[in-house]
Amino acid sequence: MAEAFLSGLAKEIMTKLGSHTIQEIGLYWGFKDELHKLNRMVSTIKVVLLHAEELSSENRQVKEWLSMLKDAFYDADDLLDELSLKALQKQVMTGTRMAKEVRLFFSSSNPFAYGLKMAHKIKAIRERLDEIAENRKFFLEERHEERRIAANKGREQTHSFPPEVVVGREHDKEAIIELLLKSNDEENVSIIPIIGIGGLGKTTLAQLVYNDEKVKGQFELKAWACVSDNFDVKLIVEKILESVSRQKPNSSEMDALKSLLHEKIIGKKYLIVLDDIWNEDSEKWNRLKDLLVGGARGSKIIITTRLRKVAELARPIAMYELQGLPKSESWSLFEKIAFKRGQVVSQSHEDIGREIVAKCLGVPLAIRTIGSLLYFKDSESEWLSFESKELSKVDQCESDILPTLKLSYNYLPSHLKQCFAYCALFPKDYKIDVDVLIHLWMAQGYVKSSDPSQCLIDVGLEYFGDLLWRSFFQEVEKDDLGNYRTCKMHDLMHDLAMSVVGEECTSSNFEVGYTNEKTRHISFKIDWLSHAEVISPSMLKANKVRTFLFLRSSTSCGYEEETPQIKELCNAMSALSCLRVLDLHQLGIMSVPRSVEKLKHLRYLDLSENPSIKTLPDSITKLQNLQILKLIGCYGLIHLPKDTTRLVNLRCLDLRYCFGLTHMPRGIGQLSSLERLLRFVVAMDNTVCSGLGELQGLNNLRGELNIVNLRYVKNGTSEFKAANLKEKQHLQSLALKWNEDGDDIEGANDVENDEMGLEALRPHQNLKDLSLYSYRGVKFPGWISSLTNLMSIRFCSCKSIKRLPPFDQLLSLKSLCISGLTNLEYIDTDGGSSSFFPSLTQLYLFDCPNLKGWLTCLRNDGTADLPRFPCLSILYIDNCPNLTSMPLLPSLETLHFSGSGGKQLEHIIKMIISASQSSPSSSSSSSSFSFPISQFKDLTIEEVEDLEFLPELLFNLTSLQSLIVNSCTNITTLSRAENDKGTQWQALKNLRSLRLHNNLNLVSLPRGLRYATTLHVLEISDCRNLMSLPEGMDNLTALQFLYINRCPNLSEKFEKNGGENWPEVTHIPNISINDKVIRGNV
Repeated sequence: MAEAFLSGLAKEIMTKLGSHTIQEIGLYWGFKDELHKLNRMVSTIKVVLLHAEELSSENRQVKEWLSMLKDAFYDADDLLDELSLKALQKQVMTGTRMAKEVRLFFSSSNPFAYGLKMAHKIKAIRERLDEIAENRKFFLEERHEERRIAANKGREQTHSFPPEVVVGREHDKEAIIELLLKSNDEENVSIIPIIGIGGLGKTTLAQLVYNDEKVKGQFELKAWACVSDNFDVKLIVEKILESVSRQKPNSSEMDALKSLLHEKIIGKKYLIVLDDIWNEDSEKWNRLKDLLVGGARGSKIIITTRLRKVAELARPIAMYELQGLPKSESWSLFEKIAFKRGQVVSQSHEDIGREIVAKCLGVPLAIRTIGSLLYFKDSESEWLSFESKELSKVDQCESDILPTLKLSYNYLPSHLKQCFAYCALFPKDYKIDVDVLIHLWMAQGYVKSSDPSQCLIDVGLEYFGDLLWRSFFQEVEKDDLGNYRTCKMHDLMHDLAMSVVGEECTSSNFEVGYTNEKTRHISFKIDWLSHAEVISPSMLKANKVRTFLFLRSSTSCGYEEETPQIKELCNAMSALSCLRVLDLHQLGIMSVPRSVEKLKHLRYLDLSENPSIKTLPDSITKLQNLQILKLIGCYGLIHLPKDTTRLVNLRCLDLRYCFGLTHMPRGIGQLSSLERLLRFVVAMDNTVCSGLGELQGLNNLRGELNIVNLRYVKNGTSEFKAANLKEKQHLQSLALKWNEDGDDIEGANDVENDEMGLEALRPHQNLKDLSLYSYRGVKFPGWISSLTNLMSIRFCSCKSIKRLPPFDQLLSLKSLCISGLTNLEYIDTDGGSSSFFPSLTQLYLFDCPNLKGWLTCLRNDGTADLPRFPCLSILYIDNCPNLTSMPLLPSLETLHFSGSGGKQLEHIIKMIISASQSSPSSSSSSSSFSFPISQFKDLTIEEVEDLEFLPELLFNLTSLQSLIVNSCTNITTLSRAENDKGTQWQALKNLRSLRLHNNLNLVSLPRGLRYATTLHVLEISDCRNLMSLPEGMDNLTALQFLYINRCPNLSEKFEKNGGENWPEVTHIPNISINDKVIRGNV
């Protein structure tokens, strides 16, 4: 990893040598001259590193020289780190100033012995570096400036061309879709490979096809699985099941997984994408294929691969060979990326640019990376120099674009080189948590800022953004607040990282021989972990390892209890004294060994999801270098060590889901470096333990903060104010919880205390997400409505609240959840209909039995002047039986209505319809509801006990695609018998899916159902009194799937060849009765 890290490491050593702490130590103990000589030597070597790194890929002698240099630099860094730590430890113990502490520390030991020992060590490293420098037998140029993208030359915010934007693939997409929709009479499951060299966009093309509306309408089930170079049938099945169910399978046993998969796909027309296949083993492929043969006729599997042999092995119906982009589209892509606002600067730039594009061979990934590099080069001479001096050296090979991508890496500044190279620890196709990645970079010292007040997490995010812009990362996912959550690396970029990282970094599955004495960073893929393989003798050879990281796939499960091997592993960690990163999450650890104190360089410790851990050893507080401590999901953790305040460099303390934690350690507010404190627990007796005042000075906190057990605060306004939330301008999300479990809290006398407290807990105006739980006041403070940046609000179990303050003027509010406000009657509004909740897209109303609705709606007799939710697309209503006053719903797409009455359901449907009727585009003279509702698609009706049949208004929802009626115990039929002449169901001209579950008194289905001619799926389960299907089933020519489960009266009638009503459904291709396939190509 010398090529990636040496320049950065040299900078780190020089920074430490110039620090006040090291200078004080050197001055007092008489080795300041040695430190100065070492600094001068490192500086002399540093200026030739850039040239040496360039030559190392071609000159073995240079590469070996850099390797020796790297080892010496690492030793120097460790020694200086140790010096700084010892001074810091003494400072923490006495609490006095640094200069005095250095003297106090050394005066308590043998001054002469210690000074002599350290002087000899520093001299030995300096002489070692001197010898390495003198043994250089080749010429190296001095380069004081890196050829790099200027850090102060940012991109204009008006220009945005993210990597996922696609140019020139529309024809390819349509061709693949045509193959998908083409019928094949020979096999019920057909395979279509997309083949092509790396970087062409095979995965992107598959994604375009997968998400196309035409494709969505043709397949009942879709799944996506990234396979990469590990063709493990069990893992692939797990990924398919997770894609379908949106959750991990409950079992990891192959037999159970096989049954689950069979249950999901049996008789269903599916589309599965298997991305990035490398497997050439026909036996493995046949094993997987055998598991996927249960689909209905027309099912398809798309695979993407670089290898024709792999594609042929799958015996496809057709192969699609993806080509490079044509010249015009290659230029169009480059133009959008390389030029500000996509505008060409000059004809000369265009001429040079077109020559550069030609050498990218139409490969989008290469065009993006080179284009983003040139974006920061303005002058014609810079472009010409790049083309003639750099690009001309690249061997043009149509099957290998990696050398071209390497150019983009070469032009990265050293701090980004080492950040990118470190990502070789993650396997191909691994979903990388961006927060974790930035914390790992911080722990290794890669994230730097010249401004001590600048948050390193923010700097790390800038680094990530720079690498993302240059296409080193892709497939970025963001949370609801716009923060980066996860990303992936293109497999070519992963290859590039591996090529520059060398033997210093390895990702392993515990096989013997994967490390040596030069290994500095190790990650372990937990997917293949078995108890017998946890410890490998070769692992301990890497005694200078700096990273020990466990990685889990989304489908892997951790240990429930500590095994002897895991315990041995934990104890063995103390031998790895150079560790900066230690990840032991989800291993079933019961206790952390006291020997953890030996890991004096440790910056990152993850013990998350080890629920048996009750306490941490006091010795952990000796890790003064520790920056990140993660204890997520350590449910059994009762308290933190009392001397946690000694962890003076702690930046992130993550205690999410530590439900057993009873209090925070006294003095935690002294940890002035804290930037993330995700959970703060108020103690039952805060006269003994720390109170809210500990938060007063922690104004650098950012991200998320949960304050729990606020019911224990008894000192009124003063202690609540002491939290000083209004000064925490970087907080995005704040949750205030008076009682975390949501149970009723005794104590009416606390109402006033809670109201005063919440008033005093006013956060900063920048807050984006606010949650209040079990608040006992009868009113909310006015400051909530003034938080104009709020995007999400949650009120849960605030049972004394009768009216909500107006939120309709919160222009950024996208999500509002009101749950368990049992006394809530009204929601106030502030403005007119023109500015009513302008951004709200999701509304959740749960368990509010007295809620009548919006006051402004109650004041209007008609619908003409009712306010409307202009953007609301998702509405969930559960157990709100008095809700009869809703605004108009012109944009609603999904309604889930449960636990309330038929009257309320009818009201909601009326608001959907009335919104369309009263819209400016609708006719003012219309007197009926017979007009299209183009947005509304999905309706679920659940546990509506007084519902005897579907509301009449429902049949005006002409765009409805999916209807689910579940557990409505009094429903006897779906529509009134006297109106059942077919006209109602005929209006539902887009209905594709009808599902009826657990409707115990459902006796019959309406005859008019035969006019729902677009119906694709009919599913009936647990309707024990349903006697028959309606007449005219043969009219439903689009019906592809019929499922009848646990309906005894129906089951017998539709038995194949024996049931009396079997002839009525013979036209349906796929029929399943009581989970048994009766008809279908399975």
